[in-house]
Amino acid sequence: MSDEGMQGRLHWYRPDELTDEQRAVYLAITTGPRASVKRISPLFDDEGRLHGPFNPMLFSPTLGAAMQSTGAAIRYHSTLSERQREIAILLMAHHERSNFEWIAHVDVGRAAGLTEPEIEALIHGSVATTFSAEESCVAELTLSLIARGDIDSDLFESATSVVGHVQIVEVIYLVGYYRSLAMSLRSLRIPLPPGSDAPWPEALLRA
Repeated sequence: MSDEGMQGRLHWYRPDELTDEQRAVYLAITTGPRASVKRISPLFDDEGRLHGPFNPMLFSPTLGAAMQSTGAAIRYHSTLSERQREIAILLMAHHERSNFEWIAHVDVGRAAGLTEPEIEALIHGSVATTFSAEESCVAELTLSLIARGDIDSDLFESATSVVGHVQIVEVIYLVGYYRSLAMSLRSLRIPLPPGSDAPWPEALLRA
């Protein structure tokens, strides 16, 4: 929980404190595609303060606008299926030990059709045997990118035949975006949603 108007290491902005530039970012987050779909986790608290990685985006409105727009495009406008996307995000959360990202997306994954055994595989960084060929391919691409920052020739060739170049590029951008969010959440000590259980409590011990 945040104390005295702080969210981790940063001031936690109320809507009435925002400059015009900050308000534009705030409105893009709260009235854009994130607000137009049924949400599992809230975007903001009772005072209108943004949860998770979004409050930090207000500190640099130009970069924050670009970040939130990139995230919305990855989340709502890519060719990846909902299951493919959440598989990649949850594998990313496992690799980074990003408690917030896991909590924010595990129920999204369930809503997209991920089963409990599949989620159990993902929380251990594994590819479930029940994934489709396309889902397994996205998982393997994600694991390669987060482990090596690269895709070797054999994997690239096989992925080209299974999901094609468009989805390969989309997975690369997804991994980069969610890795940057994990870094932001960790470095700025962004707290977990109230009442949440951390899957990796050791990751909260960093001072």
